[in-house]
Amino acid sequence: MNFFKKIWGVVFGDAGGGIIQPIADVYKVKAENDGKEIDAGERDLETARQFAAPGSAPGMINILVDAANRIIRPFVTVYVLGGLADWWKLPDLEDKDPLWILAGATILVFWFGGRMLFKDLPAGLALALSSYFKARGKG
Repeated sequence: MNFFKKIWGVVFGDAGGGIIQPIADVYKVKAENDGKEIDAGERDLETARQFAAPGSAPGMINILVDAANRIIRPFVTVYVLGGLADWWKLPDLEDKDPLWILAGATILVFWFGGRMLFKDLPAGLALALSSYFKARGKG
């Protein structure tokens, strides 16, 4: 029983402290800034639409450049995963420059998890906290 009291004290603390309070403070600041972020997001979306409008630059060259930009990521993904599955031999990394190995590793981490850690996870936590506080009548 003493163990559960210690856990309760760490999570909720005495007189509203503990680890829940800083999380609630972050959520409160986020909730206050949601309207500002939506306005900025709508402006960014409108700007992006101006650059990506289908009729803005038609032509075979633009179609080929767009296709080349979209095929690089799936090609690299299939190449690396196929090499890891022993479908073909990947190059030996011992004779490569460590700077290029680090650059490739950074790109792969971003493709396969960096976005989740830096964008999806905080958004999911904000959604979970929002649901929690709304259910308790405080949001």
